[in-house]
Amino acid sequence: MSTSVKLSEEDKKRLEKLQATVTLKGGEKMTQQELLSRLISEALKKGDEFVEKLVKASVPLSDEEYGRVQSLVEDWGVETSWKDVDRLLYGTRTKKVTIKRAYS
Repeated sequence: MSTSVKLSEEDKKRLEKLQATVTLKGGEKMTQQELLSRLISEALKKGDEFVEKLVKASVPLSDEEYGRVQSLVEDWGVETSWKDVDRLLYGTRTKKVTIKRAYS
C-alpha cells in the first residue's frame, strides 16, 4: 500500500536530481519511493542528530518569525505561579528540602 506525498516543484526537481545521482553512482535505478523510504530510514537512524539539524535551521528566529510567535500569545486572565506550572508539568507540587548540617 502506498500513499501520495505532495512536493513543491523545486523539491520534486531536487528529488529527481538525487535519484539520478544515486542511479549513476549505484549502477541501478532506484525509484523515488525507494529513495524516500531510504531517506526516512537514514533520518530515523540518525535520530537526535537529524532533529538538531532541522531545529538549528530555524533558530534563531528572525524578527518577523518572532513577531508571529508573539502574536499567538493570549492573556486568559488567569494568574499562575511557578508552583502551578511545576505542578501541571510534573504532576506534583515542589517540596521544600531542608539540609541539616553536622557541626563538629
